[in-house]
Amino acid sequence: MNEFYSISQENQKPDDEYQLKNLGKQTIMMIVGKPSRRNYWGETESPQSQKFYRDTNEEDYDRLFANKLLKCRPPYDLEKILDYHLNYYVEIRQGEKLRFLNQIKFVILPIIKEKNNKEIYDELITNWLDKNNMTTKKEKAAKVNLKIRDINAPMQIQMNSDNASQSQQISYDKDDILELLNLLKQDIENLNTDSKEDFELEIENAIKQLNKGKKVETRLLTIGSMIKEIGIGIFVNLVSSPLFEIMRPILGI
Repeated sequence: MNEFYSISQENQKPDDEYQLKNLGKQTIMMIVGKPSRRNYWGETESPQSQKFYRDTNEEDYDRLFANKLLKCRPPYDLEKILDYHLNYYVEIRQGEKLRFLNQIKFVILPIIKEKNNKEIYDELITNWLDKNNMTTKKEKAAKVNLKIRDINAPMQIQMNSDNASQSQQISYDKDDILELLNLLKQDIENLNTDSKEDFELEIENAIKQLNKGKKVETRLLTIGSMIKEIGIGIFVNLVSSPLFEIMRPILGI
């Protein structure tokens, strides 16, 4: 089974069009031989094939979920499927919203990208991730409003005493984000090839989204996570810029 998705009971049909089918304890690994066929007289001959099974695992449900998204018609209705399973994971499983978003971004989206001519699904899922870049229930209680128009302008921060929730609203100029990404480009020149390529991919995708006038919060949080994983001290040009301290919240650093 897989904790992220609502899955039907074994040997039962899904409750609705969004729930995943239960694959059972075992799934077919391969079929060797020839399938059954009709002979000259129309009689069905015994199949000359053999099925080999293996235990069903979590990855099987990841691919089942990805295929369900790819079969969605019209494509933009896939948001209903994503919302359905997000609500299941958060409300029923009591999971972290951010963890589900990471599952979609780092597990499901790569499966989608493996398919040919499925760019529209990639874009729709990425847009859904951007729209769902909100605070989770278990984050520290605070309300922060940041308006970034000039890097020398003071920040306006309001803290509340309500320990139940946190909300963060950040508005920023496109030029500020581009400058931040350009500083990052300078710093990644010193990284190893694999890490450099990962950063280049995320940076270029963020720039494309910006140029299309779309939100980039999710991509910037991903970049921030990558920075923290490597070590912030490596990014000298970025950290030494006055812009960095103001833009840290949207990187999640």
